[in-house]
Amino acid sequence: MTLPYPKTVISRVLSMWSGDMRSRETFLGFIIDTNRINARGALAHMNRLERWRNDGVIELLMSDVAHVEALAGRDPRRSRKASRYVRSLSFEHEADAKKNQALIADILFPDGRRSSNDVNDVCIVYHALKYGLILITADRAILRKRVELKSALGIRVMTDAEAVSCVEERICERDKE
Repeated sequence: MTLPYPKTVISRVLSMWSGDMRSRETFLGFIIDTNRINARGALAHMNRLERWRNDGVIELLMSDVAHVEALAGRDPRRSRKASRYVRSLSFEHEADAKKNQALIADILFPDGRRSSNDVNDVCIVYHALKYGLILITADRAILRKRVELKSALGIRVMTDAEAVSCVEERICERDKE
C-alpha cells in the first residue's frame, strides 16, 4: 500500500494528535530564489534549512518561476532538486499582482528591467509578498534593496546564513515555552 504522505509525516501528525510529542514547528516560512537550489548539496546553510524542512521545523518553498528557471538550465541534478520543492503558484492576472509587481520592479530596477532574469526576480520577490514568506537569496541586486522592500511592502529578504540564524533564534524561543 502506498501512502500519499511520507511515513515520518504521518507518524509526526499522529504523535501530535495523541499529545505524545511537542510540535517542532517554528511557524517560519521561507521561499528560495533559484540561486539557492543547492543541487550538489555544497551550501551548508541550505543543507541545514532543508533538514529543518524535512523535520517539520520550517516551511521551505520555491516559486513556480524559480522552478522554471531551474529547469531551463538543463542540469539534471538541479532539475531533480527543484522538483522536490513544494511550489507556490503565480496568479499574474490578479489586479494586486500587477500593481505589486510594478512596485517591486520600481524598487529593484529604478532604471527599468533589462532582461528576462529581471522579470523573474520581480516575480520571485512578489511570491514572497503574496504568500507571506521570507525570501532566501544570494542575488546582490535583491539583497541591496531589502531595506526598501521591507519598508515599502513588508517583504523580508535574507541570505541563507541569515535564515539559519533566524530559525536558531526561533527554536530557542520555542524551547523556552
